[in-house]
Amino acid sequence: MNEIQINIQSSQEARGEKDHMTVTTQGVLRQEGDTSIIEYSDIEGGPEGLTTIRVQDRTVSMQKLGAIETEFVFEQGKTYATLYKLPYGDMHVTLLPTLVHADIGEKSGSIELEYVMSIAGAQLLNRLNLNYAQR
Repeated sequence: MNEIQINIQSSQEARGEKDHMTVTTQGVLRQEGDTSIIEYSDIEGGPEGLTTIRVQDRTVSMQKLGAIETEFVFEQGKTYATLYKLPYGDMHVTLLPTLVHADIGEKSGSIELEYVMSIAGAQLLNRLNLNYAQR
C-alpha cells in the first residue's frame, strides 16, 4: 500500500453553463490481484466521506460512502444506471461514458473520465481528471 497525493480537476456542463472544481487530498493506492484501488476521504460541502476507485482492465468504478452514497461504473460506450443517495432522497442516474482512460503506476498515475449523466430529466456533461503521485 502506497500513500499518495491526489489532485482532482472536474467540470460539469449543463445548458451552456460550466462549473469547475479542483481538489487536492491524500489517499492510498493498493493492488488486489489485477485491480488497482485508490481510496481517499473527501468533503462535499458537508460531512466527510470515503471515495474508492477501482481500475481493472478498461473499466473504472467509483464508490462514494458518507452523506452522499453511490457507485458509478465507467466502461466506454456502455450505459450504467444507478441510484444517487442524497440526504434528502434518492435520485435515479444514468451514465454514458465517452472517454475512459487510466494509466496506473506504482509511484504515479492518472485517470481521465468524460461522461454524460442523465439525472432528473437533465443531461450533464462531466469531465474528471485525477492525477496522483507517491508521497
